[in-house]
Amino acid sequence: MREQLRLGGMLFAGFVVAAIVAGWLMYPFPSSGSISREVMPYDNLLIERDGAVAIVTINRPRVLNAIDAPTLDALRRAILDLKSDEDVRSLILTGAGDRAFVAGADINELAVQTPTTGREHALKRAARLRPD
Repeated sequence: MREQLRLGGMLFAGFVVAAIVAGWLMYPFPSSGSISREVMPYDNLLIERDGAVAIVTINRPRVLNAIDAPTLDALRRAILDLKSDEDVRSLILTGAGDRAFVAGADINELAVQTPTTGREHALKRAARLRPD
């Protein structure tokens, strides 16, 4: 069971990254050299700007940046906000800490799911990633 959860988490993390990249046009743009930390209302995310480059850091290093529902919602909001910012030309998605980019879905959140509620939970998460 735990192996299935781990595999599901890795697949989910890959799906999140693929969905974000697919929904975001990446244009390389020269850096201005000055990084500024912006205060934005996102739990578990750090947003930095370096000229036309936005750096989004998933900031949950104690759980290897595992993605739970609130973090996924914040990530979606941040990506949509940055996508609508005409000054942003590219985005770097990274994870805090030195042990993992993203471990996958938060197993603590998944462990309490039954097969039926787990399916509903997965469908809701997938729906959150679709563009408005």
